[in-house]
Amino acid sequence: MGGYKDLMELAIKRGFGVLGRERTFAALKKLGLEVNDKGEVLNMPPDGKDVLGKFLTDLGEEYGLWAVL
Repeated sequence: MGGYKDLMELAIKRGFGVLGRERTFAALKKLGLEVNDKGEVLNMPPDGKDVLGKFLTDLGEEYGLWAVL
């Protein structure tokens, strides 16, 4: 069953392609998430919906909406 962890991983992998790994990992570090080189989340908190929303909002504010569409 898919959940917010799966959605987060999709957003991370898309970020790798659009923004590059360095910028994506920098945004993840601000959230305190640990992610491996494949884009798999190692420590998704219970409030996954809020974390995903914050990640996408932060990317949109810093790099523009094209980064999250």
